[in-house]
Amino acid sequence: MKWTKKKNLLFLSILVILFVMLLVFVKLGAMTEFDNAVYGLFTKSEWLTSVMKFITYFGGSLTLIFLSVCLLVVLKDKKMALSIVANLCFIATLNATLKLVVRRPRPMGIMLIDETGFSFPSGHSATAFAFYGLLIYLIYKNCRDKKLKIVSTLFFSVLILAIGGSRIYLGVHFASDVLGGFLFASIYLVLFIWVCHRYKFLE
Repeated sequence: MKWTKKKNLLFLSILVILFVMLLVFVKLGAMTEFDNAVYGLFTKSEWLTSVMKFITYFGGSLTLIFLSVCLLVVLKDKKMALSIVANLCFIATLNATLKLVVRRPRPMGIMLIDETGFSFPSGHSATAFAFYGLLIYLIYKNCRDKKLKIVSTLFFSVLILAIGGSRIYLGVHFASDVLGGFLFASIYLVLFIWVCHRYKFLE
């Protein structure tokens, strides 16, 4: 199926509507049952906690900054490399700003790691979605190897979901925070890619 401007706009509009609805539900306190139900799906164990602590680092600022710098050095296409760095800076700033606007407290009494600040939307989930999502897009658009496209898409997609799941498991975010992070980042990423193409940062 070929995507047209109308289809892109419709897709973006649906994402915005879903995010606004979720935000309203969060502010009204209507997501408690959903959050508790998702949190209850996780069975805690010592080894799984270690795994989740490891996974969550891949959505952390230090890891993503390190990866961005590496790509900036390695990639020959410097416009593409700069778009990756700019992408990380923009999503981190926008997500932090949105957190200050919403001001949702983090879960109480269930944190397995120390975290500060507000909860909605999940910063790890949003930045991971935007960062690895852009990598998926760039590989899909520029790589001719179909197997590599499939493998990289599956790998980064699973990693994004795993990072979101780790935030719920570790008790530092509600499930609706993670969902909000994914929705917010998806809206942002569509617009970011459009702007990059519009001003020829991405060909």
